[in-house]
Amino acid sequence: METKKCFKCGGTEFAEGTDYMPIKPSLMSMSGANKIYTFCLHCGEVDSIRIENTTIFKKNRAFPPLSLSLAFKNLSPTVVETSLHNPRRKGAISI
Repeated sequence: METKKCFKCGGTEFAEGTDYMPIKPSLMSMSGANKIYTFCLHCGEVDSIRIENTTIFKKNRAFPPLSLSLAFKNLSPTVVETSLHNPRRKGAISI
């Protein structure tokens, strides 16, 4: 197996770590997958980022996420803008 070399500092020791925030298919999703970072132990340069569980991103899910364009289909642009910028304003909707 070939030894990896950091392109920034030339280091050869790498480690893996994860982020506290999982990546999700959409804003409405409850499930997410961890991002796994491979980085140089000498300078901290990230060599790669990969997703641990990619099956949650497959298109053939039982319940596809609701598109925002469908949610706002019959609303005027003023109502949509009001709801996105100031949810407490009169006439605002919540999503």
